[in-house]
Amino acid sequence: MSEEQLYIVGTLKAIFFQNPSNFYKVLLIKVSETNSDYLEQEIVVTGSFGDVQEDEDYRFFGHFVDHPRYGKQFLVESYERAHPTSANGLINYLSSEKFPGIGKITAEKIIEVLGEEAIDQIMERRLTSRAVQTENRIFYVFRKLCFCMLVSQALRIKLFKITKQLKLFCKK
Repeated sequence: MSEEQLYIVGTLKAIFFQNPSNFYKVLLIKVSETNSDYLEQEIVVTGSFGDVQEDEDYRFFGHFVDHPRYGKQFLVESYERAHPTSANGLINYLSSEKFPGIGKITAEKIIEVLGEEAIDQIMERRLTSRAVQTENRIFYVFRKLCFCMLVSQALRIKLFKITKQLKLFCKK
């Protein structure tokens, strides 16, 4: 029986150090969730990271190390953007400052129509005609998600084309 991989979910509060030649970074994370026995509110995580942004939520997978000078740290083997999963979390996320013009009422309508898998549906183009007709702002959310999430340039181009196709579909 294999052990579950340790993870920490939290908000990036500060980038203490970064080496642009190898992407190594030292980050301060405000911990919101973990499957370990770590009880502190903040932890320093280290590893190779692409483009990470302060005040964004991430899920880090790795293990704890005891640095001789700086103490307990979390050495990251992989990471991903953390996404809200509850209806209230999604409504708060979509109505946040990350999506100007999407207020709480519009976010509630999006979640009402698309459910708790709204982001996945938007990203994977699994929109029903009712969802497309219900709220034009879904397109705006779709475009913003492309840039807010860490996706490759090729995927951004594909998602942009899908957005254009969906707009044409709505006009019919």
